[in-house]
Amino acid sequence: MSKGGISLWTKGFARFGTLFGTAYQLKPGRTFSASGSVLASDSGTVMLVTGVDLVISLPATQAGFLFSFILLSAALSAGTGLSISPVAADNIYGNGLTAVDNKDVILAGAGDRAGDNITLYGDGLSAGGYNILNVNGTWTKEA
Repeated sequence: MSKGGISLWTKGFARFGTLFGTAYQLKPGRTFSASGSVLASDSGTVMLVTGVDLVISLPATQAGFLFSFILLSAALSAGTGLSISPVAADNIYGNGLTAVDNKDVILAGAGDRAGDNITLYGDGLSAGGYNILNVNGTWTKEA
């Protein structure tokens, strides 16, 4: 798969950036064509989203969890868009979004594009949740 002439897959891995000064890579993971849940065992993988208007639930955060979601849908949303949902005691924060427990991050359907993505890192803090490491597209916090 490539975007803008840059290959996202190299030897079965996607390189997305650095984490605490160390380069990190994600393995190809699951494909979501319908709403569902990410498992703890999915940590370190890329979730390919091929359906529209989905809600994907995260497991309770643990330090070191790493999940990435890429919207690949050919029939992009005209509705709600893609929602990534933490458990009630966790939050998703970063990229200008405040830490509020039990609030989804949403890629609004009105402006979503194939290739929009988000990468989340579990901080493992009792009052924490998932930190946004990388983001492409317009992601907002659930009201």
